[in-house]
Amino acid sequence: MNNLNLNMNKKADAAVLALVMLSVILFGATLYTFNVNSSKVVSEISDARFLNNIYLKEQQIDFYVNEAIDRSLISSFDKNSFVLEFKKNLKLYDKDDVLVRESLLDIADKIKDENIQYDEKLLLNVKTQIVEKNNKIIVSYNYNKYFSRIL
Repeated sequence: MNNLNLNMNKKADAAVLALVMLSVILFGATLYTFNVNSSKVVSEISDARFLNNIYLKEQQIDFYVNEAIDRSLISSFDKNSFVLEFKKNLKLYDKDDVLVRESLLDIADKIKDENIQYDEKLLLNVKTQIVEKNNKIIVSYNYNKYFSRIL
């Protein structure tokens, strides 16, 4: 009977040893994979200048669209005249020194009657895409905002 207990312990020791070894191997493989992938992620988003440039362009688009809305409301009397004036005012910024020129022209091309509510309140939905490029990284931002004015 004493012999039987010794044999069972040897089998249990081998199973525990195998379990511990497999756990260590799995843990090591997990750490290795994490280290390899985390260095890629850090290298891709470590340059915050891209995000700052995106936010700067977003603020400039906000400014120019607000200016175009205010100028267009002065000389418009209905929805159709507002759309024509708004497109005309956005195209005034078609200059090389305007950083967001392409986005403003894209907004002017996409403005349609269904994007505008013109009752006692003006509600304008503006959509475009802001892209910042480098030799390795392309950051794309979907710009979608509502502008409103009380008429």
